[in-house]
This record gives sequence, structure tokens and C-alpha cells, in this order.
Amino acid sequence: TDTVAPSVPGNVTATVQNASSAQVSWTASTDNVGVTGYEVYRNGVKVGTSATTSYTDNGLSAQTSYSYTVKAIDAAGNLSAFSAAALVTTPAGNSVTIYYKQGYSTPYIHYRPAGGTWTTAPGVAIPVSEVSGYNKITINIGSATQLEACFNNGSGTWDSNGGSNYLFGTGTWTYTP
Repeated sequence: TDTVAPSVPGNVTATVQNASSAQVSWTASTDNVGVTGYEVYRNGVKVGTSATTSYTDNGLSAQTSYSYTVKAIDAAGNLSAFSAAALVTTPAGNSVTIYYKQGYSTPYIHYRPAGGTWTTAPGVAIPVSEVSGYNKITINIGSATQLEACFNNGSGTWDSNGGSNYLFGTGTWTYTP
């Protein structure tokens, strides 16, 4: 029976793809019989396997640091030791800032990143801004490029652009009801 573990994967690198994804790559391991795959670990926890020398890790959080290590495995199930760690930090992601000209005395925004999940109605109260007469909110939308939103007074009165909702691209916007 094969009891020889593969060599440790070398030259592990982690490259940010976007605010929620990183690609991990390494050089191939060797084994007396043959390497059948690799196990990829994020912060010490196994997150996936790969038959090649790369792995894309999705579902990461924006503005977060991660450490990746890799182990090689052979047909007999022998695992190499952990590789050296590769570190990566995801960027802040996309955000939308909205200056809401005070229409409702206590405005709320009910929103979702385009294609994502809506907040629970009535949404989030929009704090008073540093600009007189406006409320202001900044919302991180991750890798999405638009925010879909509607506004309300927190008590059942809605402004949803006639049922079509409002779309805001990344950046800063001023909204006047």
C-alpha cells in the first residue's frame, strides 16, 4: 500500500478577483504514485478541492483579510503538509451614497443590490446629513453595480417611482421626492 504523502504545494498565491472572490494558485506537487488533487483551506478551514493548480473562492466579505493554504492528496488518500500561507485582502466593494432631500420627516429606504435580496420593510432609516435639508446614507452593494430602492415614511406611505422603483448606480446621488 502507498504510505508516501505528496510533496507540499509550492508558490501559493492569492489574487483578489473582486470584493467577494479570490483566486488561489500554486505549483504542482509530486508523489511516488501520483497526485490526484488538492484541498484548499481559508483561515485554516477547508473550503474546497481542485484537480488543477488553481481554485476560485467565492462568497467572501468585502474589506476582509484571508489566509490560504493548500494540501496535495494522492490516490491512497495521503495528504501533504500545509503549504506556506498566501494572504489577500478584499476591497471595499461598490457603494452607493444617496442624499435624500427631506420630503418625509423620517425617511426610510427599502433596497436591494440589483438582483439581490430586499431589506425587510420598511427598510432602513436614513440618517440626517451634514448638508442642511438632506438625509444621507451610504450602502455597500458588494460586486453589484446598481442599487434598486424605494422610499417611505416608516408608517405605510411609499414612494416607489410608480411601482417601478428607483435605480442608483455606484457613486453619489441626490434624490428629491
